[in-house]
Amino acid sequence: MHVAQKLYPKCVSPLSFPKHQSSILSGHSARFRAPSAVSGLPQNGAADVPQSSVLCDDAEYDVSNDHLRDLERLRLYLTSAPTKKLAPELLVSLYDSVRVSSQFKSFSATQLSTLISILGSSSLPSDAPRIRNNYVDGTSNTSGHWFHVLCVADDKKALGFLLNDGDHYWAMWAWLALSRSGDHGAFISCSRAENLIAHYIVEALSNASKHYNQIWQKTKFPDILVPYLETLISTGSSEHLQTAVVDLCNILVVHTNLHGRSLKLIWDVFLSFSTALTPSMKTAILHALWSRSTMSHITVQRSNYMATHMFNPLTKRHERLPLDISHLIASLGAPLFPFFLVSVPLSVQRWARRQTVAALSPSCSDEVRWTNFSLFALNQAARKGVGNHIPTLDPNFAGSDLNDWHIVLTLSILENVVNSYMASAQGSELCSLSGDLWKRWMSLKADRPIFVSRAVVSSFLRLAARTQDTYILDQCYRYSIDHALWQTNRDHTAADRAQIEALIGFYFAAFIRCHGRRWADILHFLDVQKDLFVSGSHADFVIQRLSSLDIEIAFEFYEFCISHNVPVGVDITTMLATALAPVRVHEVFPMLERGLNHAQMEKVLLALLDTLRTQRYQYLNPASGRILGRALCKLLQSKAPVVRIKYPLRYSLLRLVASNCATDAIRIVELVNERAPSFLNARFLHRLLGIFLRHRQYTLAGRLYYIIKSRSIPAQDRFRRKLILGLMRGGANTFAKRFRSSRSTRSTVERMVTRLEFRGAIPCRTSSDRVLSIVRKYPNDIPSIKSAFSALVLSKRPVAAKRLFQDSLPYLDSPTKIWLGNMFLHRILRRFDKRNIQVVKKLLRAKNYLMMNFGFTGDRITFNILLKGMLRWKNVSSSKTRILFDDCIRMGYPVGSRWRRINNVPFGTQSLSSPITFGIPMPDPRISFQRHVRPLYKMFIKAFYLRKDVEAAKTVVGILKNEEAENLSRQQYRDHSRLEGLRRRRLTKGTTVSDDNL
Repeated sequence: MHVAQKLYPKCVSPLSFPKHQSSILSGHSARFRAPSAVSGLPQNGAADVPQSSVLCDDAEYDVSNDHLRDLERLRLYLTSAPTKKLAPELLVSLYDSVRVSSQFKSFSATQLSTLISILGSSSLPSDAPRIRNNYVDGTSNTSGHWFHVLCVADDKKALGFLLNDGDHYWAMWAWLALSRSGDHGAFISCSRAENLIAHYIVEALSNASKHYNQIWQKTKFPDILVPYLETLISTGSSEHLQTAVVDLCNILVVHTNLHGRSLKLIWDVFLSFSTALTPSMKTAILHALWSRSTMSHITVQRSNYMATHMFNPLTKRHERLPLDISHLIASLGAPLFPFFLVSVPLSVQRWARRQTVAALSPSCSDEVRWTNFSLFALNQAARKGVGNHIPTLDPNFAGSDLNDWHIVLTLSILENVVNSYMASAQGSELCSLSGDLWKRWMSLKADRPIFVSRAVVSSFLRLAARTQDTYILDQCYRYSIDHALWQTNRDHTAADRAQIEALIGFYFAAFIRCHGRRWADILHFLDVQKDLFVSGSHADFVIQRLSSLDIEIAFEFYEFCISHNVPVGVDITTMLATALAPVRVHEVFPMLERGLNHAQMEKVLLALLDTLRTQRYQYLNPASGRILGRALCKLLQSKAPVVRIKYPLRYSLLRLVASNCATDAIRIVELVNERAPSFLNARFLHRLLGIFLRHRQYTLAGRLYYIIKSRSIPAQDRFRRKLILGLMRGGANTFAKRFRSSRSTRSTVERMVTRLEFRGAIPCRTSSDRVLSIVRKYPNDIPSIKSAFSALVLSKRPVAAKRLFQDSLPYLDSPTKIWLGNMFLHRILRRFDKRNIQVVKKLLRAKNYLMMNFGFTGDRITFNILLKGMLRWKNVSSSKTRILFDDCIRMGYPVGSRWRRINNVPFGTQSLSSPITFGIPMPDPRISFQRHVRPLYKMFIKAFYLRKDVEAAKTVVGILKNEEAENLSRQQYRDHSRLEGLRRRRLTKGTTVSDDNL
């Protein structure tokens, strides 16, 4: 603030407002009366912003080149469309520099208005109506530039320019912001702080009021004026409240286009500030509302209050939603606010206008009218989730005073409260209120359209379903029969048919909640309805209606029909399977074999495969996998796959191989390769080859290689090497020889495998010597060193293996040393079958030898190998094995909280004085379930069973299953998060209005 005091010495006075009558906001507003005279504050019409002192004749400044550059830079930026947006703080600094040099007189009116708009837009609070500005991306991180907004506006007026509507709007916001902030208190002495702050707020609101008066009738979007009214009401002053009510009434009378923020203010006035309003204020508001009911409303902005149609992904069409209680509420509000205008039958529109006129008619007392509209406001507040109080009917209403207005609004409030906040303890209270409301409804003999009756009965049925109220259910059934609410005929419109079908669906849902799954009674109900015409069979109709309410209940009825040989159409089966796939995917697989044609099967498969991919299923039931494989083969034999199925199909192929359905998977790959080769790129085929090899599907892996070979993929050599190594490691030596290439195209690893005669699992001692020549030729090739070392160890040549390790040390990094050391230690366990201490000693000596001579450090795999040797020692009893397992848990191996007992470990043993780490440095805290946890737990399970400790073995089995489930859920969560991250790129911004349309 001290910088502003230097630049604008008369604008920023600690204890006074400036005194210039020609300022943009000269004089007090007649709307407000300032407090009694306070020393140091201006009286009798002091202005709010002075004329710029730099315009005075005695103001002389030297214009430097820096000031001229700032002037040209600011003028150019405010004139042309911005390519690079400048920060508001920089614009303020440039304008201050220009103002000091008295050069701001060169700005045009448009440039000054643009600067005001930039500073105002960047200073708006986060909850304020957004104003689109091409110079501003969002709100500023600072506290705002409202003081500069006022000063630039004053400079514009001092230059002889008139303020436009946008300038008045930003000046109004500036004074509102100053009245809300507490900065003025820092300049006021403590002895008179309260009086001075109160006077300051009055002055600020008075100035804001004058700007408001300039624009409130001109704007097309009255919602932007709501912050002014909210500020007046929030002061708690009766005079400010009176002013806010007057302004609100003026807006109600003049503007037809009121939307969310304006309407929320109206609801707050009726619900939160009713006690603070005087009778005359209430009368004025009611008169304004009555005037609106006779106005012709013109909508200039779509409200999107509620939808009337819904897109059906099965039919690819937008289908009409049934006319419901929410449509009736919107129809009641439409005569007052075009925001609620929705498409409803003409008879409903006329009924709604009659109800609105009766509720707000001047022939009723103000108290009754206020209560009527308060009920409408309460409904809107409950729709937004405000409060959980269950409403009650006003006991002062006589039977003649209560009409459809009160029944419909109270029903809507009840539904909103029940759906959001109902507790079990409130069920009896709701039943009592519903019964009382039904009696009031039955006592009314009004002339209403049948659409209204159906919507009201549907609402009662929904309440009966939530509260399991059999009385309301029976009454609705009798009322529907007596008034022919679900009677259909050929002359009914689409709106009639949609509403009747929805009404029957709500009756089914309430019947099931009250009486259970009595499916035969539901079918009997449809059989006895002679005047009810539905498309398809009765079972199809029931499934279709229940699907829109609860898909799982619809599936239970579908299973009942299948088990009792009740015919169900294939279209309904397709619809149900498509809707059921995201929630109960395993129930959809049998539906693929129930007579679906190719188009229907394609729809179900798309939904099924999408669910498998998005929910990241890792395994399928073998029976489900076989059904899926047959269905995909049948579909791909008849037509080429659609583009949308590309990525879901890839994911399902991997799951089929893991579910023992590899034959179907390779057949699907062959069909896709014939009809849509682009679906299977080289990267995916390489991954699929690894899955086949991992599950020992060697013959099918060979078939996949021939598919790859037929496509002339550039990376064929890489596929062949992967296939040969996988076959060799799995022991399929003879089969691997079929895929060897000519001598000139062999890689180093291939030449090594050839010299081992493709016996990688158990190489002979003579052939292992042949690989050393290759290593000597390529001494820094790490894969060759690993392959040669593995061949020497597996052929029982440890001395040659240690010599190779020693010779390769200059080329080895730490991970490779650990890999070679673990390979050498594991060879000891493979060689010695005896279970005695000699194996443990030999392992420890070998580990120490590797550490001293080869820089071996060890890791968790090393720990597992040494622990495995100790568990082979027969002298390690069951109790000592339990101690070892608990000690592993203390070292960081995972276990669920439900398995922890005494001492926070599964078996409750005491901690050892020093943990058994076998001299290995503290392991990395990151633990892999596949490489570390599962092998260790399986070792302990075997050790406990060998020691006849079945209880401990079962405990570790339970821990392992729990960790497998946790690992699977973590993997699914990671995959799901990755997909969600891709979807977040399509976020859209909210709608805004332009500064030009204020």
